[in-house]
Amino acid sequence: TDTAHFKIDPPAFITIPKIAKNTISGPYTATIDTINGGATNVCLYLTAHNNAYTDSTVADDCCTDEPSKICLPFLDCKINGCCEFDKMKIPNGITPNGDGINDQLVIIKPASCDSIQLTVFNRWGNQLYEDKNYLNNWGGTNQGGGLLPQGTYFVIITLSNGSKKGLYVDVRY
Repeated sequence: TDTAHFKIDPPAFITIPKIAKNTISGPYTATIDTINGGATNVCLYLTAHNNAYTDSTVADDCCTDEPSKICLPFLDCKINGCCEFDKMKIPNGITPNGDGINDQLVIIKPASCDSIQLTVFNRWGNQLYEDKNYLNNWGGTNQGGGLLPQGTYFVIITLSNGSKKGLYVDVRY
């Protein structure tokens, strides 16, 4: 569905815009919703440059007639549980002072983490904030939107599979 970066024209994926000479573009992610016939991998054919792209190569001189082929395994996140804490980057502090830097608790997570829950407690264990579909928008406020005092708060992150992780988050102004 990412038509800004991919054109799907079976049997090819075409990056949009084209990968410029001497650069690495992306990363691009292609999500395939349905697999029929028990396929275990997807193969991409890359042409018009003289080497196959990997995460450590760049596009260089154009053009060859031979396509390069890269085959990648399918990951079935519904079976393998791709939403895991070890694949996330969770900051341990925010500075919601309105300068546009670290104003919200931004959790970098895999796309397979369709929804996570965020619950914030004070040092006495009182729940101050909860969002059952957290969208990286907590900026040190209570449930009513009032700013919390500067301090350290206990945060519990809950994944859709029920896994939980607790951590401390400093709020500094």
